[in-house]
Amino acid sequence: MAGYLTIMVVPHGTTKPRQLTLTWSFLLFGALTWIGLTGWAVYVSARHIDYWRSSLTTQLLNLKVAYLGSEVHKFNERIDEVKEVEARLRHLLQMGSREAIIQTEDPWSSRTGQGGPTPEETVRLQEVLLGTIKGLSWTQIQEDLARLRENAQDRLDDYKEITGWISKEKRLFHATPMGWPTIGRVTSHFGLRTSPLTHMLDFHTGIDIAGNWGSPIRATADGIVSFSGWEEGYGKLVIINHGFGFSSLYGHMSRILVKGGQTIYRNQVIGLMGATGHATGPHCHYEVWRYGKTINPYTYMLAQGLKNVQTSKKF
Repeated sequence: MAGYLTIMVVPHGTTKPRQLTLTWSFLLFGALTWIGLTGWAVYVSARHIDYWRSSLTTQLLNLKVAYLGSEVHKFNERIDEVKEVEARLRHLLQMGSREAIIQTEDPWSSRTGQGGPTPEETVRLQEVLLGTIKGLSWTQIQEDLARLRENAQDRLDDYKEITGWISKEKRLFHATPMGWPTIGRVTSHFGLRTSPLTHMLDFHTGIDIAGNWGSPIRATADGIVSFSGWEEGYGKLVIINHGFGFSSLYGHMSRILVKGGQTIYRNQVIGLMGATGHATGPHCHYEVWRYGKTINPYTYMLAQGLKNVQTSKKF
């Protein structure tokens, strides 16, 4: 029959066959309905899958944000510890000597304590106490990271400043004349005296240290030889430029053991005692200069450290 579809079921045995007659329009309607329901089910399932996927992604991001926020706070706590150590170090450096640092029981306790939280930190604490805070937002984390970078840069700058100061103090220590240039006895002091050659009053610009002929003469600080040779009155002479305005002079040598431009270190032998130039006997004429002016070497000869010879700028 045109426009119809007959489905016949013929069972085995004596049971009568059965048939079902459907129109093509009904079959088309059923097929479309099936396709529609299947599509709708797939769509709904996909929506749920996307929802759960988005939900899971959001939870993972929240966990990551929470972890990042926790790490930022840990870094801030560590930077606070570094700041405290740095402040203690600065205070110790201001004391100026090893003895002062050792003898002070608690140099930090005498400092006047000041400080306090920022308004933003106060608000955050209130949220924590009231239980209204749900976690750090991305904006808060960005602000914390910005502060973290700023604090880290500040600490780095402070570290460079402190290490630079320590490096300068070390160089100053090695450049400052200290100790005796040779073994002997002082036969003529710095200042006004009666000249042993002219028997007239004159100003002696150094200290004469008499000793045995050929005794070693040593540099009293690190530096570079700026002059090595003969000079009228001084005989065989060595002058060392130490930097920081310091120079030292060693005269009347019998033999010079260094040359101009040579790098010299404290206690290095630079020559041997003699009586060349204007001298009545073997001795070392020793001078110390600072910024182009002669100064009394005796203070530097007795010095055991910078505190004994000059007051350097404190950190």
